[in-house]
Amino acid sequence: MKKVLLLLPFLLISFLLSAQIGFNAGYSYMRAKSDVYGSWVESGSVVGANYWFRLKNKRIEFLPSVEISRFLSLSNEDRQLLLVGAYWNTKFYIFDFQGDCNCPTFSKHGNTFGKGFFLSVSPGIEYGKTNIDADDETSILEEQEWLPTAAIGAGLDFGISDLLTLTPYAQFRFAQSNGTQSNTTVERFVAGINIGLRFDK
Repeated sequence: MKKVLLLLPFLLISFLLSAQIGFNAGYSYMRAKSDVYGSWVESGSVVGANYWFRLKNKRIEFLPSVEISRFLSLSNEDRQLLLVGAYWNTKFYIFDFQGDCNCPTFSKHGNTFGKGFFLSVSPGIEYGKTNIDADDETSILEEQEWLPTAAIGAGLDFGISDLLTLTPYAQFRFAQSNGTQSNTTVERFVAGINIGLRFDK
């Protein structure tokens, strides 16, 4: 057992040295509607991490990711929402679909927009926890639910070096759930930037 534990750090380092990983952060604006609690809007921050791989002969790339989002109500209610999500991001480079530039980092010359622009689809699942507090700071509602979600979006890769790629992106996400206390529909607009690191270059 001790040998296995000693081997794990070396396996992790070896994995990272041959991987393309990324970290993203951004802003999200949310509109939600419940058949019990009515409608409300919230804004919040998003942080996440992802792993990158692609098809060999087509510019279709995959970034499975996990994210944490925290929202505060823009209305008078003291409403807080925490979302933890897992997504299967798929990017289509429509202007370089047959390309073989080994992107998203660019070691070849070419038009940045043509090679870097993409459209994306992102199915996923989110766990949401909502708290609404009364004026006396006593919680009057706590609801937890799972939300199947889907998103469409667009972005643009900027290859800073063989190691580093910066990707501003925007997404529209839609989710609907049947919670323990209500049925909820959620629409989110997300804008952020992803930092991609490729250690095998």
